[in-house]
Amino acid sequence: MSEYVKKDGDGTLFQENCVTVPRKGKILFGGEERYFAILKYQDPDPEKDYVKYELAMSVGKLTINKNKTKETQADLFGDITVDGKKYNFNGYKKVGKSGRPFTGVACYPLEDKEGNVADAENHDVLETDAPIHDSNNEDIPF
Repeated sequence: MSEYVKKDGDGTLFQENCVTVPRKGKILFGGEERYFAILKYQDPDPEKDYVKYELAMSVGKLTINKNKTKETQADLFGDITVDGKKYNFNGYKKVGKSGRPFTGVACYPLEDKEGNVADAENHDVLETDAPIHDSNNEDIPF
């Protein structure tokens, strides 16, 4: 069996039980309002008394796939912008060997009609035909 090699745009996201979002909203940068959230991490061990804050910027809106017809289709998807480039985000609900659930991520550059990677400022992006899917799962459908 060949070993998995992570490519640009691939990743994994795990559930985090020690993080809350105490503040979220918009901040104006370069004439454009961007959406941000302050994340608060608090160690679950009260003896440690450790708290950390992080500012996170939204890179796009994600949608739960409510019309999934094949297992290979994403459970969560959407267009995102990272470093001024447009990508299609695909999230797949998975379970690791340890039994821990996670979201496998695959992001692909969006291209314009000429095959150029879409630029966040000036692009004519092709519509994606990713179907929307309904997950029958509990709290986190992705």
